[in-house]
Amino acid sequence: IWPLGVGLTAGKLLFLGDFVDRGMYGIEVVAFLIAQKLKHPHKVFLIRGNHETRAVNGWESYYGDGSFRSQCKTRFGIEKGISVWEACNKMFDC
Repeated sequence: IWPLGVGLTAGKLLFLGDFVDRGMYGIEVVAFLIAQKLKHPHKVFLIRGNHETRAVNGWESYYGDGSFRSQCKTRFGIEKGISVWEACNKMFDC
């Protein structure tokens, strides 16, 4: 995305939420942003959106396979998927 990489790009980066609401790539988006935040903690900032709440991203009866909870269960299996989903939501709660 940034030709020089996040570390060499001028300025700071602010991501405005709804990370898990990116179609069927919510897990990849969250993983990428977490990795960038860990690698560049003073340069990358994440603001939680309304979809980073359990009530919205866990609403499988409304969002179906597109819900973040459903994506986690499909990708990691039911038990591990729910653990991944819960861990992501704990992070969003901070």
